Amino acid sequence: MEAEVIQMMVNLFNGGDEGCGVLTSGGTESIIMSCKAARDYMRDKKGIVEPEMVVADTIHAAFDKASQYFGIKLVRVPVDPVTFKVRPADMERAITSNTVLLGASTPCFSQGKPVVRPSLLVVICQAFFVGLIARRLARCVAVLSRQARLIPLRKSAS
Repeated sequence: MEAEVIQMMVNLFNGGDEGCGVLTSGGTESIIMSCKAARDYMRDKKGIVEPEMVVADTIHAAFDKASQYFGIKLVRVPVDPVTFKVRPADMERAITSNTVLLGASTPCFSQGKPVVRPSLLVVICQAFFVGLIARRLARCVAVLSRQARLIPLRKSAS
């Protein structure tokens, strides 16, 4: 079943023959696997052997775990003490030629005001996903509609 779900997602996102994926059991594992994927990709494609990830210091604890598990230097950027939001300029200054990943979250892991309401974020994610499916479905309906016009309809004997 995992392979089928991954193939559906690859197809949905136009991944082509090179598309692949992995299912994870939750948020922490998803973050850890994303960090590993970034480290491996940048090592293989860019030759980075001393990887770093730049994150807000309020980022989820899974980034610390990934840093330890996969030997990725964790570069923490302080957040504004009033708003608890990271400043993009501070993140940009922390980027080096060894940076393989930038980490930010909304809302921040431990405190602060979210960039968008969490309920709105869920709706945005769902709408994006449903939008992709709806576009695919619309194409299928259009193709079926064109095909239906080509098939002559027979009168039923009644």
